[in-house]
Amino acid sequence: MAKILQGKVKKNISIRLGHFFQNRIIPEQFSFEELKREVTLAFEKDQVFVAEQEPKDGDVINWPSNSSYKYVLDALLSKNIITSEEEGKLYIDRIYEDKILRLAYILQHKYDITLEQAIEKARRLQGSCHENVDDDYYQISTQEAIRLAINAGGIPILAHPIDVFTKFEGGIIPFLEFCKKELVPLGLKGFEAFYPRQAKYTSLLIQFCEAYGLFITGGSDDHQDGRNHIGEDDAKCPWTFIEKMLASYS
Repeated sequence: MAKILQGKVKKNISIRLGHFFQNRIIPEQFSFEELKREVTLAFEKDQVFVAEQEPKDGDVINWPSNSSYKYVLDALLSKNIITSEEEGKLYIDRIYEDKILRLAYILQHKYDITLEQAIEKARRLQGSCHENVDDDYYQISTQEAIRLAINAGGIPILAHPIDVFTKFEGGIIPFLEFCKKELVPLGLKGFEAFYPRQAKYTSLLIQFCEAYGLFITGGSDDHQDGRNHIGEDDAKCPWTFIEKMLASYS
């Protein structure tokens, strides 16, 4: 996992910086290769996890950050390319209407332009450096991922399946049939039925899981520092489903 995460962060550093350069947020006098080298070295220096031996039960793996944008933004701030961490995050974050106005206020003062000009510029740039990337460093198969989870004492659950099925030809029903035929025999134990962006499919996923004896979970998709959207209220998953899963492993 350490190799996978490190590879993904290094690749995303390159992609994030590439988008900043492509959108001319980073001035031309800076070198892409030199900046990428500097950010990557900062990331490598910050890593304290050593994978030379297998961790033992009770070991604490201290990984300060596995996010590429932290290191990218630190570098841009140090060179006064961006005026604040918020400005950098707004370039990176997914496109949202409310964030366009937040970025516009920042750009208005940064470039001394009118609010209308700033809004137009923000519409072009907000989210411009966001990229969902398939990691091609140390790829592992679904079968291997399930095996690793089981061997680590975990319960393999398919996270936000609706995000997955949209990339699957044939729609939701053929996708679920595929999971039943191909993934459940490998050891898949359940689905994240409760998820912020898939509410209209929750009932269908619950029916599917109950029909085939699979566990039902929920998640808030909290990947970002400071949000702290973890818990039953945010995941919207009734505790009875979690109790049923835990009872099977007690």
